Amino acid sequence: MNRGSQPDTDRGPAHREYASALGHEIRRPLNGILGTIDLLMAGAHDPHQKDLVTRLEGHASSLVHLVNDLIDLARMDANDLELDEFDFDLRGALQTVVTSLALEAEQKGLALRYWVDDDVPSTLCGDPGRLKQALFNLVAGAIRFTTAGEIVIHVAGERASDDGIDLEIEVDCAGTVAFPEKLVSALSSPGRAEGGFALGSLGLGLLIARRVAALMGGDLGIDPADAHGNRLHLRVRLGASQEVGEDVSQVFPGVLRGLKALLVDTSVESRGILKEFLEGWGVIVEEAGSSAAALGKMTLAASDDAPFRLVMLDDGMTGSSGFDLAQQIKQRPDLCAATVVLLTSTGMRGDAARCRKVGVSAYLTKPIRPSRLLEALALALGSASQEGAGVLITRHTLDETRRGGRMELSRDGTGEAFPRTDAA
Repeated sequence: MNRGSQPDTDRGPAHREYASALGHEIRRPLNGILGTIDLLMAGAHDPHQKDLVTRLEGHASSLVHLVNDLIDLARMDANDLELDEFDFDLRGALQTVVTSLALEAEQKGLALRYWVDDDVPSTLCGDPGRLKQALFNLVAGAIRFTTAGEIVIHVAGERASDDGIDLEIEVDCAGTVAFPEKLVSALSSPGRAEGGFALGSLGLGLLIARRVAALMGGDLGIDPADAHGNRLHLRVRLGASQEVGEDVSQVFPGVLRGLKALLVDTSVESRGILKEFLEGWGVIVEEAGSSAAALGKMTLAASDDAPFRLVMLDDGMTGSSGFDLAQQIKQRPDLCAATVVLLTSTGMRGDAARCRKVGVSAYLTKPIRPSRLLEALALALGSASQEGAGVLITRHTLDETRRGGRMELSRDGTGEAFPRTDAA
């Protein structure tokens, strides 16, 4: 794999030793904080408590990111930063970044979404820690300067001549965006002096991200987009994995392939991302932008004896509630057989009880990793196939299922395989 070069500034062994000692002293109390959070999580049984600890962990992780950036900048100045190379899950790395920034985006009223092109391998070879660091800083900058709308992360890849992967990650700020002129000038010019990044902690993060991108044989920049906003990009060179990764579309083929589903969301972008995931798993997808449109499509499909088996609703639809639509669906004899999955960006206490009351099968918080969504859908559909199985699938259900190794398969009367949910 081709690598870029580090900045030609070596301040010698003394500077290198200082950076190492500083890192040790700062990380020691931070490790204690993170360890305490882990203990709190292990002892938290109430969903509300778990949510609070999860949020606390997010804030602590943000502090760790800032400290690591400061230490890394010192190491870069001393030419003492090396990249690791090993196989890692690209989509998992992306999900980690999105999850860590989801609360910050939510507090500003921004939707944070992402998708990865189907032809991008799930497993690549490189330094996932540095890739996540660069992407975190880039997305954090997008969130800071976007005051309304949504931020969409799109990952594409192209095979390189040396059997590597040229990965391009675009961060599209679609909405009300106000990038400072100094930042636009610095990121629009590859050779621009790094003094153009003097924008507080954000400037530090972008400086680190740009240097990391260069070390990984790529670059970081900003491209003017259309009237909807601005697009940032991060390009890096990664190696191809020597291992054959698992194709998620083959995990539960009997549950999803050929299944007819309806996506209901006022956001065209959100529907598009979910549709791409589902169609990649062999699902036949239709869309509706409102509750009225959804009920119309479901009524027509039922009258044609081709009902939707899966309905995915967004709780934040404009002018309506996902709970209200779910209740209407479950109250109608011609529609109630559909498995209803409710997605939300702002989970509230009591939502789980409301879901059980109206007949929702799965309640998931966005953003959600594709592999987790696949597990949740398989569990929800499997539960619907088992008489008397009324388990509500949530992220906590998925965590417990994974922790206990209880993703077991049972079979219905047709011999089709479904995950068991009685143990979850």
